[in-house]
Amino acid sequence: GGVLRLTGRATAYLLPKGFPESVGPDYLPYSAWMGASTAFGSAAGVLSMQALLCAAGIGGPGAAPLAASLNWVIKDGLGQLAAVVSAALISDRFDADPKRWRATAAACEVGARCIESAAPLFPGHFLLLASAANLGKSVACLASSATRAAFHNSLAQRHNLADVTGKAGSQAIASSLAGTALGLGLSTALLTSASDALPVVACLSLAQLGTTQAALRSLALPTLTRAAAEALVAAWLDRRSLPSPAVFSAAAPWLPR
Repeated sequence: GGVLRLTGRATAYLLPKGFPESVGPDYLPYSAWMGASTAFGSAAGVLSMQALLCAAGIGGPGAAPLAASLNWVIKDGLGQLAAVVSAALISDRFDADPKRWRATAAACEVGARCIESAAPLFPGHFLLLASAANLGKSVACLASSATRAAFHNSLAQRHNLADVTGKAGSQAIASSLAGTALGLGLSTALLTSASDALPVVACLSLAQLGTTQAALRSLALPTLTRAAAEALVAAWLDRRSLPSPAVFSAAAPWLPR
């Protein structure tokens, strides 16, 4: 009885009302893969931030006020500025190819965390590395947020876009908490110095990229990009037949060749 009650509460908190009839058939694999991606990303974020703080000099005499100012000027100020500039330059391109931009967001996020993890190896270039990492994370946040609407809209089957979006936020929080716990455990078990973070973050980043790609492959959008249209035309010319939406999506014609 207790297990059933716990399962029922988890379903109510994390899944849209009326699941599975209220969402598309690709909802569960997409959400599961994206949850794993979020967990790996959060774990990598714990380690990369630890490395960045060590590179900034946290723990030394008088370091806390300096770190606070650097965090505001670089992480917040420059990050917000980069987001504004990025939105002005590329925000009108997200709707045309959301999967490609979501993959780009994951790559930018991974690159930013690897840069943060490398900061202890180049302490004299802390400002440059921190600025570059914040730029990457700002672009990743912008692209990820902007493309999410297209994915959720394709998954909502009963005019329940708000419910799907809200539950996606709950799933992301739960996955992020799990990833944070994983990151803390890896930090305690594997890291003896800040410079040890880079290989661990690289491994977690590869896992994040792989699960993100799996999530995007599992999602069949109702719209066609130029690359997808060209792939369909080529399939028709070669075989005089067209693949199903699920098979076509798994082939990932939206990825760069």
